[in-house]
Amino acid sequence: MDTIKRSDIEQGDICFLLDVEYFGAIYRFSTVPIDIEDIAENTVIPYRGALEDPPVNLQSDLLGVDLEANTISLQLTFEEVDWVSEFLKGRTINDAICTLSMIIVIEGKTKFTQQDRIGIFKGRALDAIFGAPDAQRGTVSFTIENSVNVREAKLLGEEHIIIEDNYSIPIIEKSKGKIVPFVFGELGTSVREQAGSISLNDELRCTPCYQAGGTVTLFTQYFQVAYHQVMNPGTSLVKIFDGQGGSFTNPVEIEVDSKGFLHAYVPFYLIVGSPEGTNVQYDNFQVSSPEIAFQYYASWGGSRGGIPSINGDGPMGGAVDLSLYVLDKTDLLYDYSSWNGLAPVLDRYKFGGFVNDLDIPALDWIQQNIWSMLPIMVVMGGME
Repeated sequence: MDTIKRSDIEQGDICFLLDVEYFGAIYRFSTVPIDIEDIAENTVIPYRGALEDPPVNLQSDLLGVDLEANTISLQLTFEEVDWVSEFLKGRTINDAICTLSMIIVIEGKTKFTQQDRIGIFKGRALDAIFGAPDAQRGTVSFTIENSVNVREAKLLGEEHIIIEDNYSIPIIEKSKGKIVPFVFGELGTSVREQAGSISLNDELRCTPCYQAGGTVTLFTQYFQVAYHQVMNPGTSLVKIFDGQGGSFTNPVEIEVDSKGFLHAYVPFYLIVGSPEGTNVQYDNFQVSSPEIAFQYYASWGGSRGGIPSINGDGPMGGAVDLSLYVLDKTDLLYDYSSWNGLAPVLDRYKFGGFVNDLDIPALDWIQQNIWSMLPIMVVMGGME
């Protein structure tokens, strides 16, 4: 992209551009008729006008999130489209992708190219109204929406709840209804100072886990630590504490439940005549029974981390990695290229932890716990 000079902006006027993608065609509107060069395609793209100034309120707190600009209402006239005829064919403008941007014009011309456009808002059309007797044939009113208010997707799904139907063997009554956490990043170590030296404590009881599979009459108990894939199953070691001072360590394993969801568990082997069985480490660990139920915690200090990165390189702990994972859950449109372009800088910010709250919206979680820590501004409804 060529650099925009101050002289190209000073004493200029804002021209809003709207691109509407409808059944394979792109319809272009602008607040003033303007031709814009597309340097990537070596063409000139005409915007025909017919767009009134949209009701957009842009805000910036330097660092933070603007949650206000989530809908824009418009009325447009498409010269080439008869919306009543389209409706009779089973088609409407609803769900068409709409992109609002802006450029600077001076005396009816601009030095901005398609690549220089300033993105403002991107979303889907909905609530189309057309066919008014006194309106032109191609007139339609609709709202562009990329709203966090109506799409409150949760970070955790119902699959994180332990129910007996998910398992081929019985689970203890105390574990039914428990929420298995979402575990991310590398976690389970902290700095510990002792005798004038500093070492790493890798036995932090940092996530809850549950004796989800088996009974005391079976040879193996299953302690569920996550409801997703984890790093290096079969070799990564996770230590389970029973809340009474006992513990054992084994490699974390992956299994598929009856609904096809992946869950991560750490097996504890009960072999008659050999209490330690084939456990890697064992220290007076106790399993729950119908009479006594213990609370269990997992230490991930011997593992490589929780859920793997979406890019396949290490655990999911980088800021962009987590952001893309959560944004995919929201069903909102977002600029993948811009996020991915920031990865070399933002993924230096590493996070690790767990979530076991079914009610928290995915977007609220990422905003409060990740984005608020970053030197960026995220605008909802915008292009960035």
